[in-house]
Amino acid sequence: MNNKLFKELNKKDYQKFRDSIFNFTKDSLSRINKNTVAYFPAQTDTITQSWTPSQYVYTNNFGNLVISLNNTQHKRYSLFIYSGLKLLINLTNIQEDQIILEKSNFYHSGWYQFELYCDGIMLEKNKFLLQ
Repeated sequence: MNNKLFKELNKKDYQKFRDSIFNFTKDSLSRINKNTVAYFPAQTDTITQSWTPSQYVYTNNFGNLVISLNNTQHKRYSLFIYSGLKLLINLTNIQEDQIILEKSNFYHSGWYQFELYCDGIMLEKNKFLLQ
């Protein structure tokens, strides 16, 4: 670690880490030359630790997505939900103060990013977790 010898592995121990070399798992070994590998320990995700839930878009006790907005009759709200870089759901000109989307509308469980706009101005950019 930090360009210093961390541990010597025999052939049997080295083969245990073979998947790390080819698949780049979170704790990864990368082959430098015939006799040397570099070890890259998993980094903690500071974004996940500092994540703040949204007051507008969140999941309820049943795991469904709740969109709770204020004054939808006088303001134009738009919501864009992304799965990675792919736009998954596009809701424009929302007329209801509260909308519940069932989790069956989503491809998989996990984190989804969203952007919420009010009258064309970004109100919030955040993410939510579907389980």
